Amino acid sequence: MIIDADAHFTPHIALQGSVSTQKWIQNYNERKEGMFSDADNRQLEMLVLGVDRQLLNPMGPSLGLNYQIDKDQSCEIMHVYNQTMLDLVNQYDCYDMNLWLGLQNIDESILEINRYAQESRVFGVFVAETPLWGFIQELEPVWATLEKVGRPWYMHLTKEQDQLPFNCNVLPLYEKLQERLQGLPWTMSIASIILGGVLTRYPDLKIVVAERDINWISQFQQDMLELTDIDPLPFFKKNFWFTTEPESTNFLKNAEIVGFSQLLFATDWPHDHDTGGSNSRKDVATVNSLGLSTENLELLCKNNYINLQRS
Repeated sequence: MIIDADAHFTPHIALQGSVSTQKWIQNYNERKEGMFSDADNRQLEMLVLGVDRQLLNPMGPSLGLNYQIDKDQSCEIMHVYNQTMLDLVNQYDCYDMNLWLGLQNIDESILEINRYAQESRVFGVFVAETPLWGFIQELEPVWATLEKVGRPWYMHLTKEQDQLPFNCNVLPLYEKLQERLQGLPWTMSIASIILGGVLTRYPDLKIVVAERDINWISQFQQDMLELTDIDPLPFFKKNFWFTTEPESTNFLKNAEIVGFSQLLFATDWPHDHDTGGSNSRKDVATVNSLGLSTENLELLCKNNYINLQRS
């Protein structure tokens, strides 16, 4: 079995909810008209990709799910989108989903996590990758809830402007890193989580970094050690998992650094013209050509994902 830990799906959403939410849904459906994903056709696409199961994420910024939505309206939109996706994945054995959280409303987001805590087809919570999460005090109950229910915090590429309306209590250690990390904005968010002590307070928290591969980890480790004297690698080996680009230069060397136990196979389908998806139709063949041991191959292609989902 090969599990694709990063795919995208654009559902048609039925009109429901308040007048303002119905207007949002109508605008979304009109904007995406002709570009909705079809679950049956997706199964045929999966045959081309050579994968058996997919984790379905929102279809990027164009979906309109972001932290700029009005705080109260975001709750209703969150409920509508997540229920729409849950209804879909429950009809098919080959799909899982990530929740989208309207984190501009922390209390409702916690209720949403708990509402889906026992749903076997829900993997984790989909969040933007660029906010400085570790320095946002309001997130403390979210970290606690995710650790308790065992759902991963799934950081994925979105617009850099997708920021929460909360203050960041940036620490001096982080300020030393800012200039060094600005070219890789997702690493700034990761640094905030580590330097903000989130993983010390919540040592069993699970974090997935999607669509960024692992070829930046060595340099990030070097920068952290040089400027803060903190080694991120122990955290990466315990709390972080990474979707991978097996075609990237020095993939095997980088995989050995972080460990095969922390890697996830992903295609980024149907985004087949960007870094994450450019090799999507060849990803399975690329992985099979690496000469991995049976144990490492199964960790990468299915077991790490299954363990994350069940833990």
